[in-house]
Amino acid sequence: MRNSQCILYFFYKNFVFTLVQFVYGFYTNFSGQTIIDDWYISFYNLFFTSLPLGARALLDFDLKPEDGNIVKKMMPYLYYEIKKHPIFNKVTFFLYLTKGTVHCILNYFFTIYITLDHPIDEDGSMDCLWYTSVDLYTNILFIVSIDLMIDTANITWINAVIIIASTFLLYIIFLVAVHFMTMFNSYASIYNSVNSPLLWMNLILVTGACFLFDYAVKSISFLFRPNYANELQIAYSRYGPVNSIKRLSKRMIKRLNGNGNKKNENEINIIDNNTKRERKKANGARENGIVQRMKRNSRDIEIQSVSQSKEISKSNNDSLGS
Repeated sequence: MRNSQCILYFFYKNFVFTLVQFVYGFYTNFSGQTIIDDWYISFYNLFFTSLPLGARALLDFDLKPEDGNIVKKMMPYLYYEIKKHPIFNKVTFFLYLTKGTVHCILNYFFTIYITLDHPIDEDGSMDCLWYTSVDLYTNILFIVSIDLMIDTANITWINAVIIIASTFLLYIIFLVAVHFMTMFNSYASIYNSVNSPLLWMNLILVTGACFLFDYAVKSISFLFRPNYANELQIAYSRYGPVNSIKRLSKRMIKRLNGNGNKKNENEINIIDNNTKRERKKANGARENGIVQRMKRNSRDIEIQSVSQSKEISKSNNDSLGS
């Protein structure tokens, strides 16, 4: 599952990045002029977006058996559902490319028309090609990073540290080097770019629009086309550990019953009965342990009382003998 999601995300983030240059070709009559410097292109997959994706591939999980007895019992259903409906298919691949296209269009046209013929600072400086380039590239890094966090089911502190360090801190260091090194096309233009309120306003607008789009798509998927994992995640977010069949939605119970299919009609009852049996067994073991401790404590009290009475009688006999 994680491999499929990482492959889809890899196509998505590169589609967002490369489609910007393709759209820019219509504005330059495909003269070969690039809107993004070659060094930026090389570092995109080499440094800025590689480690966060690797961390997600290693650390992410949607559910684990410790999330409740029902989740543990549902593990075979989860594996079967992924086998029956693979994540990586033509429809999902097309949807990820569509999402990349929407993000690219929002980023490109917001940036081009916000900065077009507008001063970028208080001194009245006008934008140039490399100012627009830095603006577009910064938006892309924020867009793909936010999308990665939205698609990650379990965000740990390791994921957060890797995204902050390998994407944003490394990008800041890269921009400082670009500003002072003549080998880059955007040499000496970074200060004006990051000092422009227009860049930060555009960054907020573009990333906010893309975030709302992603959130809407994710919400629609959870509400109207949830799979077993989504249903269990919703139950866990509402009630905590899913230990009772009553915490599942009626829609999920109906799906587990096979919509009236006789072959599957008793599956949910089997899960519930096994869970109740295990809970009853655990409660019985707990009660037996309490009873045993009470018996052991009463035995110890009796032994202590007998020993104390013996000591008292012995001391009385000694006093009488004296």
